[in-house]
Amino acid sequence: MLFAFSQKKGVFIYPQALKLTNKLKKMSAEQQMFIMAAYDYNSPFHQHPEDERIRMAASTYLKGTKDPLAIKGMEAAIEEYCALQYDPKRETIRNYNNKIASLNKILIKSNVPKDIVELDKAIEMLLKRQRDLQSEIDKSLDVVEIKGQGSLSTVEMFQRRMEEYHKRKTEELNRVQPIDM
Repeated sequence: MLFAFSQKKGVFIYPQALKLTNKLKKMSAEQQMFIMAAYDYNSPFHQHPEDERIRMAASTYLKGTKDPLAIKGMEAAIEEYCALQYDPKRETIRNYNNKIASLNKILIKSNVPKDIVELDKAIEMLLKRQRDLQSEIDKSLDVVEIKGQGSLSTVEMFQRRMEEYHKRKTEELNRVQPIDM
């Protein structure tokens, strides 16, 4: 979790995490709250699809802003935030949620019994995998053990997550997609 709550400051992003960023630390408190609400794994809106999370977070924290992604530096700040909290298992769950939402939209429109059964099976399979991954996450410790029986500091944990995130993004960009002609 990248944010905390105190009676004095309210909700805020950990200063140790902000120090590792370029754009995120330059965002206003409201803009940072928007990013947290729309993209954090533990956001109050986390159960909604991404487009709904963005809309709900914008209406809550960026009143009057029609397109929060058009704010200068916002996309880079979002990337930094996502990199700080990166967890491959949680990203897989998020992808499953998006896929389930897409399949539900198709299911609602379908009137063919065979298609309904297939869609239902696909949704159930994704839900099972999602539950299994969530169970693994719940069982895992928040402290990452390293050689010598020590544990990573908060800053080291954020740095490791950022490295993993950027590695995954680079791999995605380098993946060659065949072009149909």
